[in-house]
Amino acid sequence: MRNLISKILTGAMPTRLPASPAQLSRSPRERLPFLLLLAALAAMVFSWIARGGFDTLHDTLDGQTLTLAANLSPEHRFLMFFRQYTGGGELLYDVYNRFPIGTYLLIKAVIAPFGDSASAQIFAARLLTAAFFSGAAALAYLGLRRLTNQPWIALAATLMAFSSYHALFYGDMISSEVSGVFGMMLTFHGMTVFAQEGRFRQLLVKAFAAILLGWIVMALLLPFTALGLASALFRAIKDGRASPFAAKARAAFAAFVFSRYLWLGLASLLFCALVMGFNIANEYIALGGEVPLLDLPSVRSMLRRTTIDGAIPANYPPAAWLPLIQLQF
Repeated sequence: MRNLISKILTGAMPTRLPASPAQLSRSPRERLPFLLLLAALAAMVFSWIARGGFDTLHDTLDGQTLTLAANLSPEHRFLMFFRQYTGGGELLYDVYNRFPIGTYLLIKAVIAPFGDSASAQIFAARLLTAAFFSGAAALAYLGLRRLTNQPWIALAATLMAFSSYHALFYGDMISSEVSGVFGMMLTFHGMTVFAQEGRFRQLLVKAFAAILLGWIVMALLLPFTALGLASALFRAIKDGRASPFAAKARAAFAAFVFSRYLWLGLASLLFCALVMGFNIANEYIALGGEVPLLDLPSVRSMLRRTTIDGAIPANYPPAAWLPLIQLQF
């Protein structure tokens, strides 16, 4: 078992790509695009604050997220709920446990010092969201800088993506959406470092941190895992082209089992299951342990939103592409 873990963490299959000297250099001229990006992000955050809306709710999602975060406490076993009431002589909750708890814990940490001051809590939570947004943009630039070795192209792509209509609409909204994007960019940067320097442990840590902030990162992790496995299998078959079939099969099996892409995917899925298992267990206990698993509110919500229960929600209209494109411009 020790040898197996060692092969996985050190990489039995070659995945390391050498970083070019230009990628490793840090001359003042090469730092200029990153400094310009930081200046643009700082100006954006200051403009948000000067706009006067940092102490008021941006959207109904703001109020819901703040309520969920404010209710987090050991007293309620860190259950996420937005309403607590008495029904039939027992305490009942309107729960909201289908998302990872990480973002809500961080919001709880920044609003806790402000007691009952709603405006101060909103300001602190919105500032945290702005920090997530700015951090996501910075990580996107750093990842693109590594991939392209072209700092100005990386700057242009980052500014274009993060100045889009929807990015700016959600940019200072108190929700798990922005922290989820930060998690995606954190993982994206980890992927580029892994591809160029073979640093697998840092990618695992970044992926786990991203999962705690939102499920959206799995849209990046799962394709990365699948494409990495396909590449490892193709390389093993190509290298053993002149070998007998049995040798090819063994090489392909070893490439699959010892691939760090496979273990990244499995570890990510397992960690997702643990995070969701914690949420569902909390909800099950809070509801008295008498509600069947499939009837738990969060489980029912997940089944409905993924249409597994066979019903497409009426409030999910088809995408209106023309208005979406107009808003984008």
